[in-house]
Amino acid sequence: MFDFVSETPRFLTSLPASVMRCSGSDILIPSHATGGEVTWYKNSVKINSLINARLTVSKNGTLMIRNATLSDSGIFQVFAKNNEAEVSDAILVSVKGKILKKETSL
Repeated sequence: MFDFVSETPRFLTSLPASVMRCSGSDILIPSHATGGEVTWYKNSVKINSLINARLTVSKNGTLMIRNATLSDSGIFQVFAKNNEAEVSDAILVSVKGKILKKETSL
């Protein structure tokens, strides 16, 4: 009989402390997690793509926020978990209004 030894979840690199983008842009946040199932939370609420299709988590754990709005600002936490352990990291996402181009008169 063989004992299955699972890899302890870990992050290969840490998330930056924060990211700032303009409204309407796409935001891609890679998790860089190995050894566990990845789950993302926004302000302590689990992200559910069925409720908000603009927020999706890929199979490799990367979070994509499409067409970001001001309401997407908040603290995003990523958890990597298996039967052995759980690790987490967080990033502050700030979405600001669109930058308007100043018209010049001829």
